[in-house]
Amino acid sequence: MKTVNSFPESSYEGLAAQDICKIIEKATQEGVSSHHEVLHLAKLILKLDPQDIDASMQAKFNQLMGKVRTQFA
Repeated sequence: MKTVNSFPESSYEGLAAQDICKIIEKATQEGVSSHHEVLHLAKLILKLDPQDIDASMQAKFNQLMGKVRTQFA
């Protein structure tokens, strides 16, 4: 997954919830291939303000985590 690893973590500071959701969606489509990518995506999600997350975003996060659990189980 090149989306998350292409930029230093500091480049994600100040991103809006919608932007992070787009990154998560692209990662879900491309597939998560390493524990490092899972950790990086989790850090992005944890930076979000829970009030900024709508039901659609939560569903995408759940979809990603389901794929991660299956892949790394």
